[in-house]
Amino acid sequence: MLDAPNSELYPKRKMDATYPAVQAFLDQHVLRYMDHNGGGRDFDWVAFHLACFVNDWISKDMARAICRSLTDRGFAEYCRGLWDEDGMPAGAGYRITEAGRRYLETLSS
Repeated sequence: MLDAPNSELYPKRKMDATYPAVQAFLDQHVLRYMDHNGGGRDFDWVAFHLACFVNDWISKDMARAICRSLTDRGFAEYCRGLWDEDGMPAGAGYRITEAGRRYLETLSS
């Protein structure tokens, strides 16, 4: 068992260290970030750069692998040619899909 990172989204608890459990935990981290910071379902859509998912325990390479896995399974979408709110080019990013929101609900329950 591993200690889960302590934050307001993840209360301190013991976590199953099997691959499916760790994958589900990392999926939940990324999808929850997209869902909570994307303006909600009423907003058209918001895509996030990989740096948004990086923290003390997820590197940029890990974030890329998680996002690609989510995209391959239909829970996220890769978007190119993004622009920021000031009209400047912002590169590429990932956004949550409706299937990703449903998957997040199953992970959160």
